[in-house]
Order: sequence, then C-alpha cells, then structure tokens
Amino acid sequence: MRIIDNVSDLLGDDLPRLELPVDTTPADPATFAGARHAFTTTVGRAAIADLARRCGATPYLVVLAAVTRLLGLTSGQREFVLGTATSGRTVPGCEGTVGMFVNTLPLRVTDDADRTVREAIAAARDAALPVLSHQDAPFEAVLAALGLQPGGEAHPLFDVLLNYVSTGTDELQLDGARL
Repeated sequence: MRIIDNVSDLLGDDLPRLELPVDTTPADPATFAGARHAFTTTVGRAAIADLARRCGATPYLVVLAAVTRLLGLTSGQREFVLGTATSGRTVPGCEGTVGMFVNTLPLRVTDDADRTVREAIAAARDAALPVLSHQDAPFEAVLAALGLQPGGEAHPLFDVLLNYVSTGTDELQLDGARL
C-alpha cells in the first residue's frame, strides 16, 4: 500500500528509541502496566492559540514542540519517536457517524536547545504534517512495513504518546455577546 510506504519513508531508518530515566526496576517479565500523566498548563488556551497563530501553526503543534523539548531535556536525546493519536475522521461525510475512528501515528521528532520557540514550533510542524497527512494508515500496517512486531517486552516503536485534546476556548464571543 502506497500510504504505508509513505509513512515508513517519512520515519526513515534506524528509529531512535526514547530512553527516559526510570525510578523503578522494570518488572520481570515485563508488563504493560503504565501510567497516564495529564497536565494543565498555567498558560491559558488563548495565549497558546495566540502563539500558534503568530507562528503560523496550531495549538497542537505548540504543545508538540513543548513536549518534544521536555522529553529531550529529560532523556538527554536529540532525536526520538513518539506517538500521537489522530481523530481518524478524514472521509467526507463521516462527521455525523457514531463510532470511534481513532488511529495512532508515530512521529520522529528532534529537540535542539539552540532553537527559538518559533523555530521549535516550525520543527514540530515539519515533523508532524507530512505524517498526519497519512493518518488513515493502519498502525499495525506501519509496524509491519518497518519490520516491527507488536507485543513482546515493550512497545516496538514508542513509549510516549501525545494525545492532545482541545476542550474549546476560555470564553465564547458572538457579535459582542460573551458566554
């Protein structure tokens, strides 16, 4: 399938695995028990949206740039793969269809401490947009094209997944009325 080949070409060879420091010894045998870490920024959504607008990006790309920097600082790595969730609703007319269409895509990202915020957001855009344009690629098929097998001791491609959820704006304004 052409779409699968495109995604694997975008990821390239020798995929760098993110190596985060750990505070516990992994279970033997390995389990898939993990944790979910959610956070709320101290910066309002409007400020993130404004930064995104000034950089010609979306709030998702601002958050992706920030997460890339955080993981780069934590791991000491310059390049790694992280996952991202996509809505999977790319077919026109499916908006009214009930059901879950979520897909997972791997992103190969690069952290560089010398980048400005604008440059980091541009790098996030350059990493994400080509892959997101293929969000219909079934994740299992992407793994197969890369020669990776699901299951085993660890996830074959990434250990961190960014699931950006937009919950709207701080306030709604309609022709001068504020809600």
